Amino acid sequence: MDNAISITTSVDYSIPIDVMIPLLHSFGFSYFSLGGQEKHSRFLSKDGRDCIKRIMESVGMQIDTIHCPRLDQIQNIEQLREYITAANELSVKTLVFHGGPFNFNEKEQYEREKKLISNCKEYGSIFEDNGIQVALENVMPGAATEIILNSVFVLMSHG
Repeated sequence: MDNAISITTSVDYSIPIDVMIPLLHSFGFSYFSLGGQEKHSRFLSKDGRDCIKRIMESVGMQIDTIHCPRLDQIQNIEQLREYITAANELSVKTLVFHGGPFNFNEKEQYEREKKLISNCKEYGSIFEDNGIQVALENVMPGAATEIILNSVFVLMSHG
């Protein structure tokens, strides 16, 4: 079995996407995570996706995840569908969302958790119908990460 190695979105957005993908490949990576700064890769546009696909095919790389806006910043279903369309066209099965901001007043935690759980339930069938897995992440210690942990617990145990 071949080893497949991925790199996270810890990349320098000042490096153009057409340079970055071959550069990552030259370091031995097979997969990369497409960062959430849409202006970097233009992945929400058909032209941008076509360009990414050409570059990936030329070096034999794939995308493992696409990072999206915070889930509490999704304005409507149509905005969400743009990310799903991009994922499907780029053969990506996982979209990554932050549940909220990294830093906020801990008094906001309960309301933020309720909103995150509500959004997950509201959008869950759309993701499922389109074959998309969702990864919720926050990497900061404290309330931002607790929201993710508590919400996942509620969603997993109560649906």
